[in-house]
This record gives sequence, C-alpha cells and structure tokens, in this order.
Amino acid sequence: RLQVQGQQEALVALISELGIDLDNLGDVSEELANIFVQFGTVPSGQTFFVDTDRLEAGVLYVYLVTAVDPAGNTGRAAIALVTVQTPGANLPMPANLSATQNQQARIVVSWNPVADPNLLGYLVLRSQSTQGPFTPVTGDTLFTTGQTQYVDSLVVADEVYFYKVQTVVQDPQFGVLRSDTSTFIDGRAIADESAPGAPSDLIASLDEDQFRRVTLSWTAPTQDSNKGDLTGLASFEIFRSRDNNTSFVSLATVSGDKERYVDTSVDLLAKYFYAVRAVDASGNAGPRSAAVSVTTKGFAVPSKVSAVGGVRKITLSWDANTEPELTGYEILRYADPGDATPQGTFESVLTTYVDTPVVAGQLFVYRVRAVGPSSDVKSELSAFVSAQAEAPALAAPSKVSAVGGIGQIAISWNANTEIELTGYRVSRYTDPTETMSDKTFETLQTTYVDSPLAAGQEFVYRVQALGANGAESALSPIVAAKVLVDDVPPATPGNFTAIPSGGTAIELRWNAPKTDANGNALTGLSGYRIYRGTAEASPTELVIVDASERRYFDRDVEGNTAYVYQIAAIDGNGNESPRSDRVMARTEVGVVPARNLQATYNSDAQTVTLRWGAPALFDSFIIERAVLAAGSALSQNLSYQTLASEHSTASYVDSGVARRTIYVYRVSVNLNGRI
Repeated sequence: RLQVQGQQEALVALISELGIDLDNLGDVSEELANIFVQFGTVPSGQTFFVDTDRLEAGVLYVYLVTAVDPAGNTGRAAIALVTVQTPGANLPMPANLSATQNQQARIVVSWNPVADPNLLGYLVLRSQSTQGPFTPVTGDTLFTTGQTQYVDSLVVADEVYFYKVQTVVQDPQFGVLRSDTSTFIDGRAIADESAPGAPSDLIASLDEDQFRRVTLSWTAPTQDSNKGDLTGLASFEIFRSRDNNTSFVSLATVSGDKERYVDTSVDLLAKYFYAVRAVDASGNAGPRSAAVSVTTKGFAVPSKVSAVGGVRKITLSWDANTEPELTGYEILRYADPGDATPQGTFESVLTTYVDTPVVAGQLFVYRVRAVGPSSDVKSELSAFVSAQAEAPALAAPSKVSAVGGIGQIAISWNANTEIELTGYRVSRYTDPTETMSDKTFETLQTTYVDSPLAAGQEFVYRVQALGANGAESALSPIVAAKVLVDDVPPATPGNFTAIPSGGTAIELRWNAPKTDANGNALTGLSGYRIYRGTAEASPTELVIVDASERRYFDRDVEGNTAYVYQIAAIDGNGNESPRSDRVMARTEVGVVPARNLQATYNSDAQTVTLRWGAPALFDSFIIERAVLAAGSALSQNLSYQTLASEHSTASYVDSGVARRTIYVYRVSVNLNGRI
C-alpha cells in the first residue's frame, strides 16, 4: 500500500514523475514496487482484502497485489487506484492564500480562517514546482499550525517556493479529516543582510558559595538592528574585559535559544566587564549589549608576614584579614624559595603559627594565604619570609667511665637527648693537666674502645656531645684508666693430629683456640709453637708458625720412623698455652710405591696404558718395566728397565711393546731432591 496526500492529481503527478505508462498500469516497474509497503497476505483461494489499518478521510491510497508460488517466486504486480471517500471529507479549503515577496530569509504565508467547530489547524504544503509533489513544511504531518499564518524560514534566498494549505479537523465519528488542498501561491525570499538587534537586560551575578563563578543572563532581541522584524537568531556571543570596559575579547558562544551563561574562569578579587551580542543564521552579528561589571569575591593576601627564629622553632605572624567569609589561614613551608612544591603545609585560625620542632641552623622559607569555606577559595600567596631556628646548648655527656683491659680501654657514658645531637667526640690525654688532646675519636654510640694500647700505660679521657651546624657541648669531667698487662696465655689448640704423608713427610693439623686459658675472651694470638720428639727422646721445639696457619708439613723426617708431636698457642706478649696431648705418626719406607696401579693393553695401537693413584704432595714418578719369560713364575728377582724417571702425571703410555710378550710394571715416587 502507498499513501499519497491529496487527491487523484497527486498520484498522477507521482506516477508521471516515475515514468509509468498510465495506460498500462498492470505492468508496474520494479522501482515503483519498491516504494510500496507490504501490510497484508491472503490465501491463494481468496480474491479480496479488507483494509481497516488507520485509514484517513480525504487521503488517496494505492494498492499493489502480487501472486506468490510455493517456492516463494513473486509474479508481476497488478496496480489498483482507490480513493477513500469517507463521510465528512468534503471540508472547506482555506481561501485567499497570499505569500510575501522579497523579505529577508523568510516567506510569510497567510490565508482566511475556516469556520469549523472541530478545527485542529492547518497543514501547510510546499513545493519548488507547480507540478509537485507538495509535501508538509514540517516533520509533523498531522497539522502545521493553528494560526492562519506560517513563517517559513527554511528557504534559500532568491528561490521561488509554492504553497498549498489543507484544513484539518478532528471529527467525533471519523477521527482526523483533511480537506482538499487549496490553490497554490508562490513566494520568494531575499538574502538576510540585517543583523539582530542588541540583547537587553544583561545582568551579572555572583555565587554566594563559589567565588570563582559569575552568572550572566539577558533578554533576546525582538527586532533586527534596523528595527525591522527579527529574521532569526542562531547564537549569542559573550565578551569579557578585565579591569576596564575597553578591552573586550570573545569569551564563549551559546546557541540562540539560550539566555544564560556561567563564567567559571574568573580570578578572585578581580573586576570584570561583560557584553553580549546576537548572531543570526546568515552570520550577521548585531551590536553588543550595554556592558555590565562585577567584582568577584575573594581574600586579600595576608600582609606584614614575619618569621622569627627561636630555640628549635620558628614563629610566624601576620595581620588579620577582614573578609567575613574567612575561615583561617594556610602556611606553606619550603626548603628553598625556588621550589614549586612546599615540603610542609600547616593550618591556623589565628594570625600566628609556631613551626616546631625544626632543625637548628637550617634556613626555612614560608608563605601564607587566607582560605575560605571551600577548597578553591583562597587568596594569593604572600611574599616569602625566612628564618633559622636556634640550637639549644648541648649538655656535656654524664656518667662517663673508663675501664682498662688487656691492650685496650673502654669508655662509656649516658646518651644525650637533644634532637640536634649528631654524635660524640672522645678526647684522649696522656696527663690530666694537659689542655690539648693526644688524640680524638668520634662515634654515634655511647661507648668507645680505644685500642690497641701498650700494657701498663695510663690514659685520661673527656667526652663532649656534637650537634648540627658545628654545635659542641662542654667537655665532660676527666676519667682515667690503665691498660692491663696480658699475663694470661691462650687456650690450648684443639683437635691436634699427625698423619703420615708418604715416606718423607708427616702432616700436622689443629684448630685455633677461641678463648684465653682462663675462659675469658681471647686477648691475642701471634702464632703456634710445634714440638717434636721420638720414642726415645722427649718433644722439643721444632718450629713456630703464624697464627693464620692451621696445618704444617714436617719433611725433616726419615723413612720408617715414629715421631711424637705437641703444639701450643702463643700471644703477642709471649704467653704460651699449655701443650696439647702428644700425637704420634710413623713414616713409610724409603721407596713410596704408587697406589692402585693398573695396566691396559691396546692390541690395535700396540700400547700398554698405565694408571695409578698418586700419594699426596708428590708429583714426580719412576716407571719401570720387566719382561717375564714364558712359563716363568712372578718373583722379586726380575730385572727392571726404567722407562721414565721424572714422569709428572698419574698415567703413562708404553708404546715399545711386542706381541706375545709378558710385561711386568712398577711405579714409585721419585724422591730425588726431597728429604
């Protein structure tokens, strides 16, 4: 079904525009079929259809009917023209249409009123051709206006437009009815070259709670600037000037249906001037309105700010602000005037603030500003002021004591409590009458051990506290102590063992003592004294080795001999510990054989490979070979040939062998050059 506003001539114009032959309406083009809307289906045996779908009186409906086979194939469409003539459709048409000519950017269409008690209004139709189609001037196709005049501003200058009007009534029985269309009338508009007039009644008001907010309101103009009818409003442009009414700049633009703007980009305690002008759709900008001014609220910068240093504190003060909205002050502390970010922020409802505790002698920089009830209501920051806190006098350390020990003197005292404290200095004197110290030491602790010191010496000590920026306390009272003589030997070394190492060495091992012989802390260790004897002779001193050693190889031995050993620890004062228990070890025979000797014959290479385990501390070997006659027994009386006398690895390849020969090998340690 296709719905066409108007009567038969409207359909004829439409079909003519689509290029359809009116003498052959059954042959409908595919393009025409595509503009119809399917709204019903009937069985194949039915050849009629009743349309009750929201039909309107005085409206032309066009129907297409197509046949569809079971496979879904659609045949050619048959077209039928039907005009619905419901009762009451013969309504009087609007008469005496007229349209203005050569008005700026608009055409005014007027007509005589229709007297009907059920009148809803009038539907205005427009076309740029007398042959149509005429379509409603607005998206609302029910009716355009209830008045007898319509101002069409959606037109292009210097183009001719044609208009028709229909009467629209609400019939109690048949619903919405429209009359036939009136005769057409033409009109033409010219370009809009007249700007709107100036807006009036511009008001600038302040927000009581948000100081950075100015609200503007105005009344739109009702005429163009030439006193003619207003030809349209597209937008309003807002202008602002600071401190005077001569330096206006464009601030914002709002649509033509707005008569209000909120400026949130203002500073506190600043005077602003505002003006507004109207702009139409053609870009014609009217004159600005009369300017209005407003001074924003805010807080004055706190004045006469000062900073005075005291003991561990800095006191700030300033003159009070007088604004009634004031809630307090904000104090910002900086480490340097060039810093963008403060290192601390403080608040006060008074006109003073004490910053404490602060490090004495360090320069601190401050700025102050007034604050209000919301976070964005603050004054500008004051100028920088600075001050240094004073350091209190450091107390001399108390309860200083000195205790002599072996090779050392330990000094201790009570801790100071000042926050400026950075450490302590210990001064040493050789005589209590001296004013210049022999030596000074600095520490962060409350104890100091002076070492190493010679036994029997007496020293005098005084301690003083040190503070920030070079502060020093007075010297403490004198304390003295004497370095004790070390007459206690170390404890005996532990786990002393003797292990034979071949025929010409015995390896000795031991553990270092951890305490003195009396069980107290070890006061020193300078070395170990090793004693050696035999079964026939008591042990006597053999050697002294360094305190860092934990083993010793005795190579001054004979083969196949038993030796007895003892060990003692000695300190720097010559104190020798008790000797360890005796340990005994026997050297091996003079010739030291290799261990686990193995021989492997390689028939392809015609070689014999020897491998053995090397005794500790030996790296030179003698390799010997004998030939065993066939059928002979292995004996000690074989004649050996030396193959190598100073071989340095634990393997040897004999390449001088013959097939079907029995070889006997022996490997021993080369003792040449060793005792």
